[in-house]
Amino acid sequence: MDALHDFFFRFCFLFRTKEERLKKKTEDIPEVLTWVNRSRKLEEKRNAEKEKALQLSKIFEEQVSWILFSLHHYVSTVCGF
Repeated sequence: MDALHDFFFRFCFLFRTKEERLKKKTEDIPEVLTWVNRSRKLEEKRNAEKEKALQLSKIFEEQVSWILFSLHHYVSTVCGF
């Protein structure tokens, strides 16, 4: 009888331990998902900022090109070059 009692005691202990580990894992899942979502949003924000910087760079380059063209045209018209 002691062997049977010992067996059930160990079985219950292992079962509870496994349940606790599973419960702990399921409690950790929302934290992991929160971290993943936050990381994904930061990556999207970073990519959007890079795209915006690239667009502003192109606009600035076009403006500089236009200014140089206008300056060249002005100098050639006024100075006769």
